[in-house]
Amino acid sequence: MDERYRSAFRGQVPVFLSQLVLCGLMVAVYACIGRLNTLVLLGALCGLLASLLNYSAMIFAVLKAENSDSPEKAQLKVRGSYLLRTVILFAALVVVIRFGGLDPLATLLPLALMRIALFIGSFFVKGGHAK
Repeated sequence: MDERYRSAFRGQVPVFLSQLVLCGLMVAVYACIGRLNTLVLLGALCGLLASLLNYSAMIFAVLKAENSDSPEKAQLKVRGSYLLRTVILFAALVVVIRFGGLDPLATLLPLALMRIALFIGSFFVKGGHAK
């Protein structure tokens, strides 16, 4: 793997850890209200993995687009990646929730928590590298 990729992912470790902590807090809230069960845990795990994989795929797409001949081609590559990731994510989550019987809220909430994790992680990232 290229040094740029390693550096980019090293700098995002605080975001990944923030997402993990936020999902842990979400599960703790489920436990406090007495709604914690196996389907909630599996849904939270599925949502956590989906959000982290989606974010990682976005990083790869941006780094690959950086090598494009022109800014227009780079922009098209990033937009295409966004569309493809969105369709795949939506289809996968529909299948998992519909046929897996997982708790829908516990599965989808980690996707919303990713924005908060990005905000928290930004406090620990300076110049693209973790502090």
